[in-house]
Amino acid sequence: MKKIFLISLTYLIFSSLWIFLTDSIDHNFFGFKDYTRFQTYKGILFVVFSSLVVFLTTYTFYIREILQYEKVKILSTIQEIILNNSQSFSWICNLKTGEVILYGYTPFLSKNNFTLDITEIKRFYQLYTDFTFVQDVIEDLKRNKIETFEHEYKIHLDNDIKYYKIYFLKYIGSNKNSYIIAHSNNITEYRKSLEEIEHQQKLLDSVIKSLPDILILIDNKTYVVKFFYYKDESDILVQKEYLLGKDIRHFVPPFISEELEKKIQDAEYKKIPFVYALPMHNRIEHYEARFVDYDSDNTMIIVRNITEQYETNREKEIYLQQLQNAESILNFAFWSYDTEDKKKYVSSRISTLFGITINSIEDAKMLFEYIVPEDLPFAYENYKNILEGNELKDGTIRFKLPDGNVKHILQKVMNIRKGKFIKYQGVLVDITNEILTAINLKQKSFYLNLLSEFTNDILVLYDFSNEKIEYINSTAFKYIIKEDFNDVKSNFFQGYFYDKDLIEIKEKIKILFNKNDYKASDSICLETQFIKEKRVPIWVEVSIYKIADEDSDKILLLIKDIHEKKKYLEELENANLQFRYAAKATTDAIWDWNLETGTFIWTENFEIFFGHNIKNLPKDLSGWKEFCHPDDIDRVFKSIRYAIDHGHEFWQEEYRLRDSSGIYKDVLNKAVLIYHDNKAVRIIGAIHDITKEKDALRKLTMQNLKLREIAWTQSHVVRAPLARLMGLIEMYDLLRESEYDDVSLRKLIYNSAKELDDTIHHIIKKTENLD
Repeated sequence: MKKIFLISLTYLIFSSLWIFLTDSIDHNFFGFKDYTRFQTYKGILFVVFSSLVVFLTTYTFYIREILQYEKVKILSTIQEIILNNSQSFSWICNLKTGEVILYGYTPFLSKNNFTLDITEIKRFYQLYTDFTFVQDVIEDLKRNKIETFEHEYKIHLDNDIKYYKIYFLKYIGSNKNSYIIAHSNNITEYRKSLEEIEHQQKLLDSVIKSLPDILILIDNKTYVVKFFYYKDESDILVQKEYLLGKDIRHFVPPFISEELEKKIQDAEYKKIPFVYALPMHNRIEHYEARFVDYDSDNTMIIVRNITEQYETNREKEIYLQQLQNAESILNFAFWSYDTEDKKKYVSSRISTLFGITINSIEDAKMLFEYIVPEDLPFAYENYKNILEGNELKDGTIRFKLPDGNVKHILQKVMNIRKGKFIKYQGVLVDITNEILTAINLKQKSFYLNLLSEFTNDILVLYDFSNEKIEYINSTAFKYIIKEDFNDVKSNFFQGYFYDKDLIEIKEKIKILFNKNDYKASDSICLETQFIKEKRVPIWVEVSIYKIADEDSDKILLLIKDIHEKKKYLEELENANLQFRYAAKATTDAIWDWNLETGTFIWTENFEIFFGHNIKNLPKDLSGWKEFCHPDDIDRVFKSIRYAIDHGHEFWQEEYRLRDSSGIYKDVLNKAVLIYHDNKAVRIIGAIHDITKEKDALRKLTMQNLKLREIAWTQSHVVRAPLARLMGLIEMYDLLRESEYDDVSLRKLIYNSAKELDDTIHHIIKKTENLD
């Protein structure tokens, strides 16, 4: 009120001063001497009147605003009281600034009617409620995808659960600012009432189901039936009129009669229910009998038909057992949830997967703590779908467990729609190893692709189902014309193989592709000719492998240039052929000792000259040692080892070798040593039979000895009588003129000549023995 008065007074003073000022200016500067003050007073009167009008108008609007403000304040107070009493609350968010004003019952936020940020609201819903997808709702409202939204959720606070229903509304103000208005109404009592009604309904159903199918009252001593009630005739063995007043044991099977007597006689045993099965109307019915003391003399037997329950439980047990077996074999965890009756099943293997025991949907929320942030939106979306009864999506979620390991869990869900309700059946599969294997395979594939660019072989990935080549490495450009590259991929090297060879390759691919139990050893390899650049035929080796792919089976072909190798092998074959013919033409037994592999090979001549069957000989050095004379083994093999160790180029040794008849022959073994990188790798040798040469040498030696003896005889024994003869002849010439006795001289000459003749005969005999 004071402000309005001051405004009006200020207006009056300012207007009056302005009138006086302008009047003075007119008088002094414009020379209006005879100007009267009537206009001045009239102006002042107008200003006073207009000031009064302004004051009255402003005061009127002020009073109206005061009344409106008081009204709004009263309504806000009433609303606050209502919100606090009902423990409800509301909040308004300015979408432009993100500012949020909170009203009502907010003990979880420590104070009422205060301003906070939208992120704090989102954080509250994610931490304290199961309304985790509130951010999605806010985003949808922002983008005008929806105009309103409502949802029921729970707030967990101090071990207390409260149920709320939230209503969202988007509002655009006069200043064109957009607001989101959200009101959360406390429906805890309403939900509790519904739960109580459901509980009472379940109790009623339980009472109805618990009514016995058969009720029998019997005497404890005589077993006489005093009372008999049944619901369905299909459950009784005897009609009521035949059973009353009779001993019940006469009308039931023996095993029931025996059990009945035990129950009646033993009070503790009587407390245990008796479950049995009976053939009734061409099918087996299952029953449960309970025995209750009616009084000290009588027992009430309450019988219920549990066939349906028994079969259901039995089927469930079989199903669960089969499910557990499948889980164990296939390494997955099964879960199910029905939004209609809230029934759930959670496999114990889920606890094995995550190390967390999960008994409810609320427990499943704990898993969100371990989900990798990038996968949270997908997890929140599926959780939102469960709460709203929408279909779940398949996908893979990564979990970072407390031990630091990351698990990749694949979720597959079957959504079974039942009217407005839905039943979920899903499996969780730990595919961590598969993911890591795939990553490893991807890395290896990268390196394989990298290496394939530097190999001299052509790598081809062929899609047999679509009859096209998916990949060829760059090595192919060494053998095909670049302009033909696309044609080669679409027509499978048409023009680069001879037609008959191309048909054979495709037949081999077809055989391998149709092989179901394929193993790596089943790969096919064939040699054929490749027309390099469609000009020069070269020999190639085509290796065919089958690769199992997720979508289809692919064929990997490795085309290797073996032209030079083929030429080398042909030359080697010719050389070997020449070697075999040369070996046959010689009188030596050729052998080949591979020092790297230890293999020892004999040629056919060894069998020809020594009689041993080379097919039965061992492929190592033991055969040689076996035939070598025991006295020569150490000398021979020390000699050859010395040659190997000291880098000799040639080796030879004489020794004795046993033939197939057991006779040792004298042999001369010569060999050449082959080196690679200064290391002996191979020895090729020839064994020559020198037995005849040895025998001839021994005979020649004997002849030499005899000839020496003859020579000695000639030089000593023959010369003595010959010298005497020559002396006697000289003596004869000297004494011929004397009187010496001629007879004596002739006798001496005769004896010397005879001695010479005997010596000559002896020499002739020795000469005859030289052979």
